[in-house]
Amino acid sequence: MWTGCLLILSALLCSPAGAQGTDSRNAENSLKAAFLVRFAQFVTWPDDGDSSSGAATRTNLVLGVVNLEEFGEAFQAYDQTIIRGRALEVRPVSSPDDARACDVLFINTDSRSELQAYVTAVDGLPILTVADQMHAARTMVMINFFRINRKLRFEIHLSRARAAGLHMRSSLLELAIIVGEEEEGP
Repeated sequence: MWTGCLLILSALLCSPAGAQGTDSRNAENSLKAAFLVRFAQFVTWPDDGDSSSGAATRTNLVLGVVNLEEFGEAFQAYDQTIIRGRALEVRPVSSPDDARACDVLFINTDSRSELQAYVTAVDGLPILTVADQMHAARTMVMINFFRINRKLRFEIHLSRARAAGLHMRSSLLELAIIVGEEEEGP
């Protein structure tokens, strides 16, 4: 099963983000939606399957998206998909306080200060933070989208994810550019 997911994720990495205009934007939004769902398949949260931890295990895996309306129908195909035994629930996030109820948070904003407000609100919580701003993984989030030669790629700040109690599978890490490790030393 993981091999199939890995192949799909690899194919997504190699897909061009599109050419021009609205079609290009829709294609990129669909690609980002697919990536976000796939990221959730390759991450383990601290309370996944561990009833002995005392944490209430939620039945849904919540993917919150800031400015979800910009994605049109891109997430509809994924809503209620089963990921690691939990139904994926895609929901809009309209404030930093709302972000605390998410498992995956895509902070879809061009505003650096708004990005910082969301990151601050979930700091220390086991919430996978994702953005699409230049160098955001180096400075604020765990995963950041970027483009190389019109292809959508992603970078991961692994130590930031680990500090939040998240474990990322090596098959996901192999597809990413890892950032932040060299600044932190051994």
